[in-house]
Amino acid sequence: MKLKARKQTLLLFSILLAVSVISVSADISASLGIVDKSTGTEISGEIVRVGVTAEAAGYYKDPTHGLNATANMTVLFKGPSDPAYVADATLFTGIVTSGSTTIRDYNLTKVGTYKFKWEVGNEIDEALITTSLYTVVGGFLVPTDKLALLAPWIVLAATVTVAAVSVAVYKKKYRGF
Repeated sequence: MKLKARKQTLLLFSILLAVSVISVSADISASLGIVDKSTGTEISGEIVRVGVTAEAAGYYKDPTHGLNATANMTVLFKGPSDPAYVADATLFTGIVTSGSTTIRDYNLTKVGTYKFKWEVGNEIDEALITTSLYTVVGGFLVPTDKLALLAPWIVLAATVTVAAVSVAVYKKKYRGF
């Protein structure tokens, strides 16, 4: 009888421990932000030129318990013709304290898409940045009417031609050349 009561107590304790672990992980928050180091502009989800230095800031907070946690900040890369992301760099691996921000710099040196990952416990936040050889400013494409672009030059050329022919005819007819 004592053994059965002990097993029940142990089972109840295991259930309570599991519930407390679930509630602890539910309170944890982890977030990741990526900015252009030179301008301070948020570049997560943007297209930027190759050569930009990205500043990755991973934030961790455990508001209920204030516990430390194991964290990883990694960078994955996928080129234009690559089928999947491959590991490119590990920016941070270690213990972070609740309420802290971990900041690391990373140079975007290749054309393609970078995926920054911030993992704290079971929480994962990701940010994508696409790099290009040029910077996209915005706007939209409009088909070009080539005749409309050339029309002023055609009129100018015709005017110069008519003037030259008129001068030649005048000189020949009235000057006797």
